[in-house]
Amino acid sequence: GRVTNAKELAEMIKDITGLKLEPSVNSRKILGNDYATMAFSEKKNFYVLHGTARCTKNESELSGDNFTFLEIGNNQVLMSIADGMGSGYYAFQDSETAIELLEQLMDTGFSEEVALKMINSVMLLGNDVEKPTTLDMGILNLMSGVCDFVKFGAAATFVKRSRWVEAIKSTNMPIGMMGQVDIESVSKKMYSGDMIIMVSDGVVEAIEAEDKDKVISDIIMQIDSTNPKEIASKVLENVLKCS
Repeated sequence: GRVTNAKELAEMIKDITGLKLEPSVNSRKILGNDYATMAFSEKKNFYVLHGTARCTKNESELSGDNFTFLEIGNNQVLMSIADGMGSGYYAFQDSETAIELLEQLMDTGFSEEVALKMINSVMLLGNDVEKPTTLDMGILNLMSGVCDFVKFGAAATFVKRSRWVEAIKSTNMPIGMMGQVDIESVSKKMYSGDMIIMVSDGVVEAIEAEDKDKVISDIIMQIDSTNPKEIASKVLENVLKCS
């Protein structure tokens, strides 16, 4: 007999089900006298802030890299970097295709394995020459805090927790090279305050050292900030000094 908002309804449903719920992003926020469908999802235990920094190779207008950071269904966050072969327009086109397909397929509800196999098939389709594209992907569950890392020819990903940094690596080939792809994932439990730093091949290749990953780990360790944008900028700034 009265207007009710979505937060009040979430509390009512919680009393019945015992689940902590919140209104879904695109759901209706007010229930009045008319019939309506309202959507709720389980309340997240984690949230993620993100920031990026990038520059082009040799003052080129376009970078061959593309990236995404996207909240998808089932309280998950997708983060990915794709790096097309070479640099400039054609490399940009290949990496853009990979990222757009990944966003669409994962947001529609396809599993990691199916999505990656479909992307590989598309990258191979109609190509007379190989167009390998490295793909670096992380899927973070905002309920459990577990992140699945999947890599295809991509640079190491770095996880910073308190006073240590871990490098996550893979020996998988880039996508768009072979008809079959071997999908290997590494799962890591993330905790409050943890940082995930993803870099493209260009960042690693800019470092003139035998153990490039250790140099990046040292750079990350020395950054005293919790602001993602600032961390990304400082990583790039320090890497450029090494080149």
